Amino acid sequence: MSWITEEIVDGKKEKALNIVLPTKGCSYNKCYMCSYSLGITPKENLLEVVKNELENREVKKIKIFTSGSFLDSKEIRYEDQIEIFDYLSQKDIKEVTIETRPEFVDKEHLKKLKNTLNKNLEIAIGLESANDYVLKYCINKGFTYNDFLDATEILSALEIKIKAYVFLKPLFLTEYESILDSVKTCEKIEEIVDSVSINSMAIHKKTLAEYFWQRGEYKLPWIWSLIYVLNEIADLDFHTICHPVALGKRRGTHNCGKCDRDLGKLIAEYSLKNKKIEYYHECKEEWEKILKREW
Repeated sequence: MSWITEEIVDGKKEKALNIVLPTKGCSYNKCYMCSYSLGITPKENLLEVVKNELENREVKKIKIFTSGSFLDSKEIRYEDQIEIFDYLSQKDIKEVTIETRPEFVDKEHLKKLKNTLNKNLEIAIGLESANDYVLKYCINKGFTYNDFLDATEILSALEIKIKAYVFLKPLFLTEYESILDSVKTCEKIEEIVDSVSINSMAIHKKTLAEYFWQRGEYKLPWIWSLIYVLNEIADLDFHTICHPVALGKRRGTHNCGKCDRDLGKLIAEYSLKNKKIEYYHECKEEWEKILKREW
């Protein structure tokens, strides 16, 4: 599976190819909101998948997703990682992005990968929150903020670009609390990362998040909350992107339904320019009342 997005690469708007590799999925696979590992049929020849998806596509950036960690040898053998990077090194692209959990960040292996690629390398880590309480009890992430810091020290030493995923509204936080946590997390990592991706809750099947949502004990975040976070961090010293999953749909971040599409377009523009979003719809007043009650 693959799709094209517009990204900022070396200060310019470029086309990026997003590829989901059919691996075994995340070997941790215990986060409360995620079920990406379900329904995957793993393939042996992952290089062939990359070749097929890239064929006849003119892009300057490749983003590789595995529904887990590219650097985890249980998902992608080290030999296959090298093989994929060697192939991409021969292509007319500027940058490659991969994802990983922090425990798989190994200095010596990354040296080999970086030398093989000979392109800009960006590694994205699903930090979600810089608050260890939220990581443990609201997400069940399986690592701490210090684990994230240890990984970023290695990446910085190797001059590898760092992206952090920050999560909006995990389980057991109110709308107001989740907004504060996202903003505080971004402020805390400002001098550590090169870019941040703000990801809001989408309900995956067969997850704890779905269980509480179906019982009416969890409500998805408003798009207004997402926009508030984006506006609050617009001036921080990193580039922010936001491509919300299922925006405006029943299982994704949504407002009243009348303004969702317009706001989705503005969020897409924000991801390129990081300029604050100015927009009003009457449902914003209901959102504001909710925040005041929670505050």
